[in-house]
Amino acid sequence: MKKTLLLLIMAPMLYAQSGWQILSTPFTESFNCTYIESSRVLFIGTDLGNIYYSNTAGNSWDTATTGAQDGISEIIFISNNEAWAVGDDGLILTSTDGGATWTTIPSGVTSNLESIFFADTSTAYIAGRDGTILKSINGGASWSQQASGTTDRLESVCFTSTNRGFVAGRDGVFLETSNGGTTWTSINLGSDDNKDIQFVDANTGFVAGENGIFKTTNGGTNWTATTVNGINEVNAMHFANPSVGYVVGESGDIGTSIDAGNNWAIDTILASLSNVELNDVYFFNSQVGFAVGDNATLLMYLGSTVTNFCQASYWVDTVQSGGGNIYVVNNSAPSPSNTAYTSSYIWDFGDGNISTQRLPVHTYANSGAYNLCVTILSTDAGNNLCTQTFCDTVGLDSLGNLIYKSGQVGFTLNVIDSNSIGILDYKLDANAIFPNPASDKLYLNLPLEWDGNQMQILNNQGGAVKQVYFDPSIPIELQGLNAGFYIFRITDDSDNWHYSRLLVQ
Repeated sequence: MKKTLLLLIMAPMLYAQSGWQILSTPFTESFNCTYIESSRVLFIGTDLGNIYYSNTAGNSWDTATTGAQDGISEIIFISNNEAWAVGDDGLILTSTDGGATWTTIPSGVTSNLESIFFADTSTAYIAGRDGTILKSINGGASWSQQASGTTDRLESVCFTSTNRGFVAGRDGVFLETSNGGTTWTSINLGSDDNKDIQFVDANTGFVAGENGIFKTTNGGTNWTATTVNGINEVNAMHFANPSVGYVVGESGDIGTSIDAGNNWAIDTILASLSNVELNDVYFFNSQVGFAVGDNATLLMYLGSTVTNFCQASYWVDTVQSGGGNIYVVNNSAPSPSNTAYTSSYIWDFGDGNISTQRLPVHTYANSGAYNLCVTILSTDAGNNLCTQTFCDTVGLDSLGNLIYKSGQVGFTLNVIDSNSIGILDYKLDANAIFPNPASDKLYLNLPLEWDGNQMQILNNQGGAVKQVYFDPSIPIELQGLNAGFYIFRITDDSDNWHYSRLLVQ
C-alpha cells in the first residue's frame, strides 16, 4: 500500500536583515558607478564598458546593449525613460527606453569623462580628465568644450541653476561659475583631491574627497570643513534626504551623517572588504541604498523600517503531486491581491535555472531532490523595500513518487496560487470528472443532490475562467480554454468546496 506523504512548508517569521549587507553577482569586473531608478531597479556601470541592470534589487540581472568598450564612470536618469552615461575616451551614451539599450553621442574629445549633470532638460554639463568641461544647450544632442583653466582630472560636476555650478577635481581643484560656464573661478578649500559634489537644495551643498568633507549653506559662497571622525579618503557621496547622507571610499569604508552633514562617522567596515575600494553610493530613499566597488563588489542597505511586511513561503500540494508533476503553492505575503504593495518573485529551482514569474512551470531533466528557493521583493506605498528568501527540498523519485532520492526520470514543477486551492478543500474521486485530460467537453459524475450548486474552473493564478451551476444533464463546454492545467471546483450542499485537477489539451 502506497503511503501518502503530507508535507506542509511554511516560511519562518524571519525578515530581511537591516543595515549593510554584501550581495553576490555573476560578474567579475570592477563596478565604477551605480544608480537606482526605483527601490528595486538598479543600474551598474563597469570598468569594461558594461551596464548591468536589475529589476529585482540585485537578485537577478540583465545586460544593457551599449556597444561600448570603455569604462563607464557615471549613469543618471532625467526621466523614467531617458538616461545618460559617460565614460572613458570621450564616451557619451544615452537611452530612451529606460536603460535597456544605449546610443553613442559624439563628444568631440578623447579624454576620459567622469561626471554628467543636467541643470534642466536642455542644459547639461560634463566634467572629465585633462581639465575637460563640456556643455550642451540642446538636451545632449551636441556638446561644446569650455575653457576650465586647468589640466587636472575633474571628477564631479553639479549645478544649482542653469548658470550657477561647481566642478571638483584632483590636486585641490574646485571651480565655480555663475554664467553657465563661460568663465570658471578657482576656490581654495584647503583640500587635496576633490571627488564628489552634491547639493540637497539651492543653498546647501557638500564637497567630498581625500582631505575631508566641506559644506556650504549659502549656495557656495562660503565653505566650511565638517567633522569626519575617522573617515579616510572619500570617493563618492549621496544624501538619502537633506538630513541623512552616506560616503564610501578606500578600504571598504562607509560613513554616514544623520545631522545634515555637519558630523560624519564610520557606519561600517565589513571585514571582507578591508582591501576593496568602494567607488560609488546611491540611495533611493533613507531606507534603500546601494554601494559598488572593485572586484564586482555590491552592497545593499536596508533600513530597519522596511523589514516587517513581507514573507517568502510555499507549500507542496502532496495530494496532487506525483506521476511526473509536483504542485507547489506560492503563499508568499503580501499577496498580489493586496494593492497596498507591489511584489515580484525570483524562483531558484536548484538546477541552475531561475524564473522571475510569480507562478512558473519548470521541467527538471532528472528526478531527485532539489533545493527550491523563492525570494519575494515587495515595495509598500512609501517605496520601502522588503525582501526575503525561503528554501526547502522538493523532488520526485524515478517512479514519480514524492520522496527524496535520485532517479533517471525527469519531472515538472508547477507553482500555483494559494487562492486557487485551499487546504480545507476536499479532493474529488478520480472518476468524478471525465475525460481527463479533456479537450472540448467535460462530463460530470457527481451526486445528483448537488444539482444547482456552483462550479468553477480556475487557472493557475486562481482566477475563475469559467463559472456555471451544476446540471447533471449538461456537460461543461471547454472551448476557448488554452491547453494547460486547471482546477475544477464545486460546492456541496454544506457549501464545502471539492476539487480535482484538470488537464485541458
